[in-house]
Amino acid sequence: MELSGKTVFFVSRPSFVSRQRAARLAARARAKMAAGKPGAGSIAVHGLGGALGRLAKGTLLAEWDRLARRRIHQMSEIGFLRAVGLMPTSVPVQLIAAANFAALSGLDDATVQSLVITGALEPEDGQFPFRDVRLGREVARLLVIGYPLVGVAEAVALMRRHEGAEISAGEDEIAVRVREARIELSGQTLLPFDDVPADLNAVLDRAEAAAEEGDAAATWRLLEIAVMARPRDAVIRYNLGCVLTNLSRPDEAETHFRIAASLDPSLAEAHFNIAHVRRLKNDAAGERDALEQAVRADPEYLDALIALARWHIARDEFAPVRPLLEQIDKIGIPESQADFVHRAKLLCDLAERR
Repeated sequence: MELSGKTVFFVSRPSFVSRQRAARLAARARAKMAAGKPGAGSIAVHGLGGALGRLAKGTLLAEWDRLARRRIHQMSEIGFLRAVGLMPTSVPVQLIAAANFAALSGLDDATVQSLVITGALEPEDGQFPFRDVRLGREVARLLVIGYPLVGVAEAVALMRRHEGAEISAGEDEIAVRVREARIELSGQTLLPFDDVPADLNAVLDRAEAAAEEGDAAATWRLLEIAVMARPRDAVIRYNLGCVLTNLSRPDEAETHFRIAASLDPSLAEAHFNIAHVRRLKNDAAGERDALEQAVRADPEYLDALIALARWHIARDEFAPVRPLLEQIDKIGIPESQADFVHRAKLLCDLAERR
């Protein structure tokens, strides 16, 4: 689905990207990220985390129907990642009609639709890639032997996110194996903590609600629990680091940002926030190194490019600034930074005439 010129709303919590990163990716695709209720003609993205929670509550399909009646375009988080270029575009060799897919896979219509909303299945104009028939049959097999739909949907969506991944079904849990690493899933994981929801997705939904209400202490507490339950989730680590930064706990924040960056090297925001902590600690070299890592992770990260240019200008180092400004020009100069970029170019011109 084309995002350019559209207004995009995440109507439930994402799992693969932070909301800040989602907004930046949408802007890069020339779309506008907004909060609140989507209107007709806009795009509603069902973040995997929140979609799983609604699936568990039995409200997911009703939410999809409600948005469809308002003529709102809808996509899964996986679909969004493909639309913004964070995942390669899938080119199916052969497509089959939805009715035939249901018959061949052994899945009923409601289950198929639930899997579409979570991104476990990716139809194209109402048709499904023929290669997904085998995947559908495996999903049907797992459901028949007793695995919950929530856990299966999460596993398949995660498998889609990581090329070459595969599902590993044990006696009482499903995990996804990516190369040699095994990722534990939250689906129906019960958490042995008092006074919090028993399911990890519910904990994360409550943490997001607390963040929206401005309750940083509650957000921190809930995200700490989530990290204990799923320590290898880069997005949860990153979000916890942001909360700890807001609580003026930079040492702990940096630890989580560094772990997040090691778990997902493409998470440029984690490097960018490490630079912020290094700046607070007057570590100029550490700040520069982190900004350079952010730019390597994402060469189109405008905030990091501008921050790195400012770092060099503050030290009268103009030679490294010119290529940064050229990269900013290619991406497009944001209006809020136009004055800085103009002055930076003048300074580079003056330095080159010396």
